[in-house]
Amino acid sequence: MLGWIFSVYGPVRPYVHLIGSAYTVLHTSTLSLLAAHELPLSSGYAPIQLGASLGQWSFAPITAGGQATYTGALSWTFSAALSVFGYYLSDDADGLSLWGESFNPYYVFPAGGGTFALTLPPYLISCPGVAAC
Repeated sequence: MLGWIFSVYGPVRPYVHLIGSAYTVLHTSTLSLLAAHELPLSSGYAPIQLGASLGQWSFAPITAGGQATYTGALSWTFSAALSVFGYYLSDDADGLSLWGESFNPYYVFPAGGGTFALTLPPYLISCPGVAAC
C-alpha cells in the first residue's frame, strides 16, 4: 500500500469511506460489497483521499518489521441524521478494498448532524523473513 501512497507504483492514494448501514467488515469483503453499504453522498459526506505528504505519516520499527501511521486529520461534518457503522479504505483506481473496520457500538447522529472524527490504526508495512506480507 505504501508504494501506492508514495507514488512508487503510480499516483494513486487510498480513499477513506464511511459505512452507513449495518455491515460487518470481513477479510473477504470486496470493494463492490463495501460500496453498497457506504453512506450516501449527501448530508455533508464524501470520501476523503489520504495525503501522500511525509508530514502526514509516522514510521516506527516494531517486532514484526515496521509500521506506518497516518497522522493527518480525518473528519466529516454532517447536516442531517445518520449512523456510521464503520469505515473502509479503497484504491478506487484499481478497484481494490484495502482494509476496514466495523464499529461496535456504531455512531448515531441526530437530525442536526454533527462531526465525526476518525483515527486510522497503524498499518504493518514490512515483515522480514516472510516472502509476501
